[in-house]
Amino acid sequence: MSHSLITPQAFNLPRLNEKVILLIQSGHFYLFHEFVQGSKIKSFGPVKRFNFESGEKRVSVLGGMIGAPLALMTLENAVASGAKEFLAFGTAGLLKEPTPGVPILFSPAWGIDETSLVLNYGGVAGLTGLNPFEDLRVEEGLVSVNSPYLLNRDKLRDYLENDIAYIDMEMVPLAYLARERGCRLFPLLLISDRIEKDENWLNESGSREFKAGLDQGLSLLKNK
Repeated sequence: MSHSLITPQAFNLPRLNEKVILLIQSGHFYLFHEFVQGSKIKSFGPVKRFNFESGEKRVSVLGGMIGAPLALMTLENAVASGAKEFLAFGTAGLLKEPTPGVPILFSPAWGIDETSLVLNYGGVAGLTGLNPFEDLRVEEGLVSVNSPYLLNRDKLRDYLENDIAYIDMEMVPLAYLARERGCRLFPLLLISDRIEKDENWLNESGSREFKAGLDQGLSLLKNK
């Protein structure tokens, strides 16, 4: 990618800790703030931030960045503000009937970007290797898209034929950009929706399983 004329350094952004948690959804950000008794919530560019202590480490938390463009801009700002390692927590849809016993919380090993942002950053279309979250079930086949509303039957069948089981909007381009900026990013995803046998979309974000997975995910983030 050629030299950018506009960089994060042109803006007055506060310093962050080297370890940063990205919470894609603002609701999860506020839940986590209460869970860890974080510092006062302040702005960080177009998103929100706070800090908390994990053992001897001080961690920064950024939240409210749904959609790949805002997520990537947030990561760019964070790297320029001192971040070096990211734990990214978001939700994903399951594109097939769930296998009994498969946990609702998982970490993807590879994915495909269909947002075009990897291409915009000078990357090559195709598989992007991810850094699975430690001590958690690793799943394959994630695709990041501009909007889940663009999912149709043809796309669904194409994804399944290529062993892509999950869909989200941010993780693959985030992982690519983190690597380009010399950082590490570990993705953690919670299944919030899924396809049924008749190809209807089922929202399970209010289910008991989802809430248990959310609690588990927030606890993992606190202790990493």
